[in-house]
Amino acid sequence: MSLKFNLSASSVSKYKESQLDFYYTYIEKSKPDTQILSVYGNAGNIVHSSLENYITLLKNKDVTKGYAKTEVEKYFSTQWFEEYITNADEK
Repeated sequence: MSLKFNLSASSVSKYKESQLDFYYTYIEKSKPDTQILSVYGNAGNIVHSSLENYITLLKNKDVTKGYAKTEVEKYFSTQWFEEYITNADEK
């Protein structure tokens, strides 16, 4: 039996939290039996991409932490506004 999955920080964290949940998520690859509102996933994606942008900005030696924080706050606000304010009527 050959197991194929990517070892990532998320998968290691899931294994530490619950080996059973890890098994069903990464080994069995079964679908969850409960639905989660997509708003939670979308919000998490916006936060995740905002943090990625912050780290990327900080890697640039010419960028100060204050500037990076300001830019990420602008990015987060824009993404949040587009997802939850502009598209609210469509959902």
